Amino acid sequence: MLEIILERILTWDMVLSNLDEIADVIGVEKACLLARKLPKRGGRVWLYIPAKPDRESIISEIIGYDGMALLCSELGGLQITLGDPDVFERIQNYKTAIQNGKRIRDARLKFGVPRSTAYKIMSQMRTSAVMAVRA
Repeated sequence: MLEIILERILTWDMVLSNLDEIADVIGVEKACLLARKLPKRGGRVWLYIPAKPDRESIISEIIGYDGMALLCSELGGLQITLGDPDVFERIQNYKTAIQNGKRIRDARLKFGVPRSTAYKIMSQMRTSAVMAVRA
């Protein structure tokens, strides 16, 4: 039971960090496409982002050379694991709903976001808003 709980926590945290970073660079749609199309090894999707883009790379085949060039310029040289793109999209939909004025509880239940994750997201959104006001 503890292993299942830890796996869920790690999965949500992984989704919030790695796919979020990639989506910031190439967009949510391409980040999710990449996570869906890359093969799993050991139950996870591993992605090595080379320092320089390559037209022959599987990354270029999936998101295009321009997308790969963006990834390489921002995250080149890193090897990361990608979380579940379906969970990531639910989180993005949750964030959009909250930003559009939907009640937190309603949005959380609609998109299946765990309560602890919803609180983390709200904390991040508040911090971002405060930083934007200060800037």
